[in-house]
Amino acid sequence: MTSAKSHGCQAPAGAREVVVVSCVTFETSKVVDPILFYKATRVHLINYVKDEKDPDLQVYGDFCGEVMRQLREGMGMDDQQMVLHRRPVYDFSSMMEVLHQVLRSEKELGSNDKDVYVNVSAGTAEYTAAATIASMMVPGVKPFTVSTRKYFVPPDKLREIYYDGDRPVGMSKEVRDPSLLGIYPIEEPPEDLVRGLRVLHEMMQSKKKSSQRNVIKELQSQGIWNYVHKPRRPGADNSKKEQSITMHYRRHFLEKWIEKGWVCKDERRLQITESGLCIINTFYKG
Repeated sequence: MTSAKSHGCQAPAGAREVVVVSCVTFETSKVVDPILFYKATRVHLINYVKDEKDPDLQVYGDFCGEVMRQLREGMGMDDQQMVLHRRPVYDFSSMMEVLHQVLRSEKELGSNDKDVYVNVSAGTAEYTAAATIASMMVPGVKPFTVSTRKYFVPPDKLREIYYDGDRPVGMSKEVRDPSLLGIYPIEEPPEDLVRGLRVLHEMMQSKKKSSQRNVIKELQSQGIWNYVHKPRRPGADNSKKEQSITMHYRRHFLEKWIEKGWVCKDERRLQITESGLCIINTFYKG
């Protein structure tokens, strides 16, 4: 088993590296199955046993050991490919620190020939919150969720496990005082860029011609266009005005869409990326 500072073994020459980051508490399938699905070449596992001498707490180590056993047997992974981070998974700041460090390190090691995935479904609530935020801070990282298809606890046993007599109580008997999460500002996407992108998408969906001129007209008609051309002198060449308007569209909209990864060019045609679709399906829909 390597330390947190080790980068593990490398993928074969010419092969694309795939890294998966996950937290291990009381789950095995939610951790192992996505790693198998993405065919990871290296994994980062975050696990914590507060007191390894306490037999009641050893269950946390048992789950991690089982995950690593399955990865050895199912994927032939060795200890160098499984980087274990022993950090308190119930501490949000600690999770932010280790996740940000791991994700930045992995992307700096070769973002062009490496895919980095983060499992935000397994682990503590503090890990999930930190994993989601950290994934958005490091460009190119791909957070994912995984839902349960089947449970080990059969429906006829739910009342026995989650009820106290006739009262539903859940897993927690008592809880500690609330702890506020640290604030890590993430800017909202600019409203005009999002609304403008939605205009472009709707034009593409309706098979309207999405030439620059037509998109500009649609932006103007919907009140998204705020550029006013100011000629240098009365009676100036009208073609200059057209050039100025087109240049504003390219600089203020098109280039920024591409820079943010919302739009890409495919054989000289614009395509809205998955990231772009996520943006227009989330923000400023009213």
